[in-house]
Amino acid sequence: MASVRALRDSKVATVSADAGDRGSASPLVVAMVAVVMVLAGASAQVGAALVGEARASAAADLVALGAARTDRDLRAQGFTASSALAAACDVASSVARVNQAALTDCSRGAGASVVVSVSVPIRGWPQPATATARAGPARG
Repeated sequence: MASVRALRDSKVATVSADAGDRGSASPLVVAMVAVVMVLAGASAQVGAALVGEARASAAADLVALGAARTDRDLRAQGFTASSALAAACDVASSVARVNQAALTDCSRGAGASVVVSVSVPIRGWPQPATATARAGPARG
């Protein structure tokens, strides 16, 4: 019981903040929130760029496949290589538009393959994502 009375009778020291220290954490909190927001914005932009690259790659693959099939079918029907490639590039341009991409190059590759390049705009990014793909007979 004596120890309880001693605790009750003892004086508790309190520490009071100096008037000049009040609110000094506010600028630190504001700075930390600003840093977090900048990092979140940068992460979002990097994520958008990565998604744009993936979209460009997928679009290039689809465009190349469409062009190669058209080229193969038309040459099998007796079209010349140049006229078949021209028609294949027209198909490639249409397939690119459907995939929200722009055909930037369409040419004959090694053998009977078709090589295409596409670009896909990235929102908030200064340059579009680009990709190149080749489709045609297997190299042997």
